[in-house]
Amino acid sequence: MSELDKLEFVGREEHLNRIISLVREPNLHVVLVEGRGGIGKTWLLRALQSRLNQVQIGTSQIIDCDTPVFNDAEDLYTQIAKQLYDYTYKEWLLRLRQLREDKNRLSLTAYQEERKQIEKFLVDEINRKSSQQRLVFLIDTVEKLGQADVREQVWKYISDLCHQLENAVFILAGRPSIARQILEKSFKEEELTYLELNEFTREDVQTYILSKEEQLHFTLGKDLVQKIIVLSGGSPIMIEFGVEYAYREVIPDWLESEDIETIPDRLEKTGGFEAEMVRHITQLRTSMDRLTLLLSRIYPLDSSDIANLLEISTEDAQRLFIDAQSYFFIKSVMSNTHISLHDIVRDLVDKYVWSDIDPDMEWRKRDSRIAAKYFEQKDYELGPHKRVLEVQRYSDDFHKVANIEFLIEEVKQLREFNTTRWLSNALYADPITGFDTWHEVTDRIRSQSKKYSFVEQLLIVAKQFEKELTPDQRFKLLILEAKLVYALEGKIKTENEVRKLEEILSEQSSNYSYQADIYNVLGMLNAKLHLIIMHLEFITDCKVFHEYLRR
Repeated sequence: MSELDKLEFVGREEHLNRIISLVREPNLHVVLVEGRGGIGKTWLLRALQSRLNQVQIGTSQIIDCDTPVFNDAEDLYTQIAKQLYDYTYKEWLLRLRQLREDKNRLSLTAYQEERKQIEKFLVDEINRKSSQQRLVFLIDTVEKLGQADVREQVWKYISDLCHQLENAVFILAGRPSIARQILEKSFKEEELTYLELNEFTREDVQTYILSKEEQLHFTLGKDLVQKIIVLSGGSPIMIEFGVEYAYREVIPDWLESEDIETIPDRLEKTGGFEAEMVRHITQLRTSMDRLTLLLSRIYPLDSSDIANLLEISTEDAQRLFIDAQSYFFIKSVMSNTHISLHDIVRDLVDKYVWSDIDPDMEWRKRDSRIAAKYFEQKDYELGPHKRVLEVQRYSDDFHKVANIEFLIEEVKQLREFNTTRWLSNALYADPITGFDTWHEVTDRIRSQSKKYSFVEQLLIVAKQFEKELTPDQRFKLLILEAKLVYALEGKIKTENEVRKLEEILSEQSSNYSYQADIYNVLGMLNAKLHLIIMHLEFITDCKVFHEYLRR
């Protein structure tokens, strides 16, 4: 184990001790820690996890919302259920699947009632475990939780859940977001604590670096320390870059050789200190540089993913996977089975590295082509496994059947995870051909599997590339979105969709194929609104246009 693996928490002691003290307050439900990217929120959670476990407070693993699986409140609840009992997690997954399948079958009132029941199950399970000891759930990068158009509703759900907990605290960390506004409306002063992390003062940076030197048994030198103090601007992640690169002996030559008076002029021409801290990656000297580039776009990854996507041996990938976790900017996620890049470093690599080494985006598209094929194969290989499990569930043993149902559900979740990564990379590699694949797969999931919640997630993926699609493809996207409204949404959204399509219909008077599809969907939507005469008129018009097109 390297010295870097053993680094203790440095700085933020005041915040750390205050949170540990607050956690013991019986009326406290939520601690919200906010600050800009790279300010030290994740490290604070890691330190809390270690300290709270030492004082016999039940503490979860850090649940990081900066992964593609967090699309709604229920995805967060799934990770919370995983921290409780095996039975809880298994039962939660099965109930959640039923809830999502029922979304288009039940009335809104019935669906909301079923949703309350599954939430009550989770609340009861948390309260059951917390009756034995105080529980603390650590949740990071909360600004990424939920899709943008439903984020407010997601936070209202989370607020409601926290209100029902009897002996548990949520510690939430993230960049400034709508979370604070909603939580402050929902909780009394003694139930919610808000903390803001800011940059270190020059004195704090000096103390921070001295502590690092003591832990590493390594001296940066007075001149280098002063440069890092000035150039970091008090940002913990920039200090970390300077200290870690010096320790690993990969620090830029200019940082050691140039005078502090001349460095600002250099940085003004190159994008600043933060740009220089990632620019060495452009030289691709090490496997870690290649992995950092990969993780900046495709994440999270396990060691098998790394082997296939970097085209290295399984043994080399496993060593790289372990070594990567000693870097401060790499995060272990998904119960420590995968790794991801710190989001601020991901932003820096995208801004300063990719733009330099891949101006025409061909490299990134090549990586996505490889990734799309790889994740498609992973998705395909899970199909036979699921079918074997489905055969095994026809057993007389009730407990065996219940466990098989859970295993099937885990395979379904894994398939959805791989399908999302497959299609998003296919779209990135080539939006035109990628969309055709996306549409075929997504429409099949909609019409055959009827997993509408998953189709919603895939729709969000495709809409990121909407401007790069052909007119015909954008129209297909529009029709699929309308069919999803038919399957899932209530009266108001259905009426809005009808108005939108009628406007489009008036603009497409010369395109008969477009009109036929629009008439068909308008017929479906009007049937849902119980406007039978309008439904029949649109369906009749659809048939007329289809007959005309067959001539």
